[in-house]
Amino acid sequence: MRCSAGVAGFAATALGALPALGLRSIPQRVEDSLLGMAAGMMLAASAFSLLLPGLEAGSEILGGKPAGAAVVVLGMGLGVMALIVVLSVMNGFQ
Repeated sequence: MRCSAGVAGFAATALGALPALGLRSIPQRVEDSLLGMAAGMMLAASAFSLLLPGLEAGSEILGGKPAGAAVVVLGMGLGVMALIVVLSVMNGFQ
């Protein structure tokens, strides 16, 4: 069962990559848009898949749902601020 699920995942990935073989030269603006869209989907998938376990763990550790939610919101805010700082520092090197 696991092997067939792995093969199905591989096949779907390979099938999704086939159109890229025909895209030898696309405009830079289109490439940037596609990369931005892919990054946004990955960021949303990772954030939303970790949100509920984080709320559950925070509620268990701190003994209440409001405190658990506050810790998750604080953590997400700190993550956003860290990304902003890293991007501003990286832009200084250009």
